[in-house]
Amino acid sequence: MTKHDTMHAAPLLLALLPAVAAGAFSPGEAARVDRIVRYVMQDRAIAGCAAGIRRGDDGSHYERAYGFADSAHARPLRVETAFAIGSLSKTILAASVLDLARRGEMDLDAPVIRYLPQSGIGAATTVRELLNQTAGLPDYTQFPDFDRFSREPVAPETLLAAAESRPVAFAAGTDWAYSNTNYLALGLAVAAATRRPLSSWLHDDVFAPLGMRATKTWSPGTFELDRAAGSVPWGSPSLSFAAGDLESNVPDLERFAGALYDGRFAGMLPLMMRPTILTDGSSVPYGMGLFAARPFGFDAGVQNGFVTGFSSALAFVPSRKLAAVVLCNADEVDLMPLAKSLVAAGLDVEEAHPQNATP
Repeated sequence: MTKHDTMHAAPLLLALLPAVAAGAFSPGEAARVDRIVRYVMQDRAIAGCAAGIRRGDDGSHYERAYGFADSAHARPLRVETAFAIGSLSKTILAASVLDLARRGEMDLDAPVIRYLPQSGIGAATTVRELLNQTAGLPDYTQFPDFDRFSREPVAPETLLAAAESRPVAFAAGTDWAYSNTNYLALGLAVAAATRRPLSSWLHDDVFAPLGMRATKTWSPGTFELDRAAGSVPWGSPSLSFAAGDLESNVPDLERFAGALYDGRFAGMLPLMMRPTILTDGSSVPYGMGLFAARPFGFDAGVQNGFVTGFSSALAFVPSRKLAAVVLCNADEVDLMPLAKSLVAAGLDVEEAHPQNATP
């Protein structure tokens, strides 16, 4: 190998060596996590991932970055690298709205039109029904004319108006359907309640106080050295607004987990994980910004995130104050099985079908 070849191989070699920040995880636990993540990345042809496990019952954490932030330029990934997090934005917004309600600045059982009087949302539809996805608003991202690759900015009011022009899927509270429109409307309601643009309010009231310095509205059109590049060309973040327009990194999402367990948002996680009861008495395994799950016999709250060029997953296990997060520059890849494998590693339990076999 020539000196020229060695210089160009160096970024590749560095990328294959994971960047590490670790607490009290044992070498065996660390090796288990590495095997799982590397297996999934190779199996799904993913260029780069950052993963973290926060285990609050013993104060330990484990963070690693694998592969490339930008494979086209062989730029290695770091645990601090920011990714577009898609619908993990909903989880953050849900906790923030519950905090507003606890402070008396927003009423979950008030009609949405109290905050958005000009909207066409039904007079009986409440803020709570936006949070738990029972409002019946059609999902604007499923409309035939929606183009997720469009780079033209779109006002959230325009997207909401498009949804309001179509029939509701069902009467509020009578059924459940995951709809990005619900959280788009929720973001507009928060902006009205706080009299602040949503992004500014989130920065000043949530991210800055929690030390979430890398978390903000995703802005792919501006260059930042420590931001991952998506696996496909990006679309405008305005297409997501409050339903999925944030970027963040593993350390910030672990700080968010700490706030849910022991800090600013303490006591809210059970509400976010609690299954929603419909008007007929039946329940659905979704609370507010999180799906209810029970991996390995533990009650958990989980959420996937998808946005053009990126996929992510987040899981909380309150009984162990455990959080697992994985962020990847991969388009529309379901990372929840990987997140649950990280939960298993953090809990030190065996999986029936582990994702750690050597390919």
